Amino acid sequence: MSAKLYRSLVLWVLLSIGPLCAVPAWAQNFVVTCSTTSISNLAFGTVDPQSSLTNTTATINFSCNNANHQFYSGVVCFAINDGLTNRQMLSGSNTLNFGIYTDAGNSAYWGANANALIVPVQIPNDSPNWTSSATLYGQVAAGQTGALTGNYNLAFTPGQTTMAVNVSKNFVPTDCVGATPASTGQSFSATATVAVTCTVSATTLDFGAPAGLLTSNVDATSTITTTCVSGTPYQIGLNNGANASGATRRMAGGAEFISYELYRDGSHSQRWGNTVNTDTVTSTGNGLAQSTTVYGRVAPQTTPSPNTYSDTITVSVTY
Repeated sequence: MSAKLYRSLVLWVLLSIGPLCAVPAWAQNFVVTCSTTSISNLAFGTVDPQSSLTNTTATINFSCNNANHQFYSGVVCFAINDGLTNRQMLSGSNTLNFGIYTDAGNSAYWGANANALIVPVQIPNDSPNWTSSATLYGQVAAGQTGALTGNYNLAFTPGQTTMAVNVSKNFVPTDCVGATPASTGQSFSATATVAVTCTVSATTLDFGAPAGLLTSNVDATSTITTTCVSGTPYQIGLNNGANASGATRRMAGGAEFISYELYRDGSHSQRWGNTVNTDTVTSTGNGLAQSTTVYGRVAPQTTPSPNTYSDTITVSVTY
């Protein structure tokens, strides 16, 4: 065997084993290039952060260019390099807490590195420009009693979000380890509106069962409970009831009546009416339940027949 023949044989052996070596995943990633095309806003709409949580979603749209025209499997990874658990939207100097998650159960916060959003992909060999999307989940938590009314916003810039790709045609990557950085992200915002809201409830004003004739005052109290967004001025008004004669409140028992009155003060000197800025009770919401006492009195009067006497008062809250 000549030296020339020997060199040719060695070269032939090297060429025959070359295709058995897998191309590293990082090298294959350069064959597949991906980019984020858009991220929709996390638009929560009108929220009531005092008493209820609000959920919404945002969509990440992305595309991949398969220059090798071969089938690839793996993951694309989306990360945000700005905080994790303590995100706040702003309305001036006021804040509203919210979270961004990678799962519908709102248990995994979206962030960087180990907290990235990992999206499995299968890029067909017949799609040189392949598109897909991923979902982000947002939540405004309840119990934010200090949240003030206003329009809230937090803007994210393209530089705060990143994308990486980890695909292979020989195995299926399942994480972002060794992923090749792709494009930077896109801008998007989280938005919410805290509207002026109030809720109201009331207990029954029960004068009991007076013994004998109505020859002296019979007093009783009830409670009105209001819950209004922090910083909201409001007024509580009471109408004259369902059986009034002019401005005189009356409880009815069949065809007979017992006159009574409602007051804003314990000395029974300030009648409680329904005219704003005149005879209503004023207060300012703090996001918590606030109690206001109604003072009722049945003054001495002609005693009607024995019966159960009642009336219905409408409570109005103006804010």
